[in-house]
Amino acid sequence: MSRHKARYIRERAVSCLAAIASPQVVPPLAGFLNDKDTTVRKMAVEALGEVGDSGALGALAKAAEDKKGAVRGAAKKAMKQVQARVG
Repeated sequence: MSRHKARYIRERAVSCLAAIASPQVVPPLAGFLNDKDTTVRKMAVEALGEVGDSGALGALAKAAEDKKGAVRGAAKKAMKQVQARVG
């Protein structure tokens, strides 16, 4: 799904993974951080923050350097969410 040409399919895949809210979805969500679409990358970042697993911190740190400010800002917020959950 992360390579599907239709953005709405990739967005839906991120939403479905986010709904699972388990540490097991961190790797597939992290894969969406390389998506060509800013919205998909931002959605993946926000989902990683909601999952709140420390395994997402590396991917979020990379996303905090994204070329788009919306993704960078979301990544910084998500990192704070994860850090607050894991202590």
